[in-house]
Amino acid sequence: LEGIGSCTQRLLLQHFQTPERIYHTELEELLECTGIGKGRAKQLLSLRSLEKAKHILEQCDKHNITLLTYEDHRYPNHAKVITDMPILLYYKK
Repeated sequence: LEGIGSCTQRLLLQHFQTPERIYHTELEELLECTGIGKGRAKQLLSLRSLEKAKHILEQCDKHNITLLTYEDHRYPNHAKVITDMPILLYYKK
């Protein structure tokens, strides 16, 4: 998410459990999440589009790049302790 750092992304995932739930949430629910103020919540809602994600997935597929989520057992343990670690890694097959 553009303008939303990895720490905020992790807060959102901890609160809502899945990216799908974050995507479908409303303003009031976003405001219940610790660390998400009204401005940030409105920003998240304004960014609600899957077009960029679809493009990224197409490019990854085209170039044999795999996405690795934070929950994946292959995600490096030493990366999980970094304060602003990415919730998604890309690697070439």
